[in-house]
Amino acid sequence: MPAEVFLDAINQTTGSKGGFTGVSSNARAVDLPHEGFGSYFLDTFDRPRRVTGCECERSSGATLAQVLLISNSEEIENKIAAGDGRIARMLKEKKPIKDVIEEMYLSAYSRLPTAEELKRNLAFVERVDNKQQALEDVLWAILNTKEFMFNH
Repeated sequence: MPAEVFLDAINQTTGSKGGFTGVSSNARAVDLPHEGFGSYFLDTFDRPRRVTGCECERSSGATLAQVLLISNSEEIENKIAAGDGRIARMLKEKKPIKDVIEEMYLSAYSRLPTAEELKRNLAFVERVDNKQQALEDVLWAILNTKEFMFNH
C-alpha cells in the first residue's frame, strides 16, 4: 500500500489531521503536491522521490523501521490519544463503550466487530478504570493488525 494512503487511513481511523506544514490542516497525504513536505512516516514507508511515474519507485517489502513505527511510535500514540481525535470526541459525547468500539471497527475495517471481538474488547475496557486509556489500547491493537495494514 502506498505510504500516503496508509497514513491517511491511520488519520481517518484515529480522527487526526494530516499536520503538514504549509497546507490546510485538512490536507491528506495523498493531496501533497510534492515529496518536499517532511514526514518521517512517509519516508519510512517508502514515499517515492517522484523522479519517474513508475510504481517501481516503491518497495513492497516491510522493513523493521516500518514495524517499529507502527507498533512503538510517539507519532502514532499521539494520533490515538489526540484530544480532538475519535476516541476523545466519542467519550465527550458520552457514547456507550459498545458504540465506541463498533465505530472504531467501522472506521478501521469498514465492518462491525464480530460477536467474539466485541465481547473480548468490551470485557477488556470494562475491567480497566481508565476507559479512555483502555479504548486507546484497543485502537492501537486495531492499527497493528494485518487486516488494517493490508486490507485497505
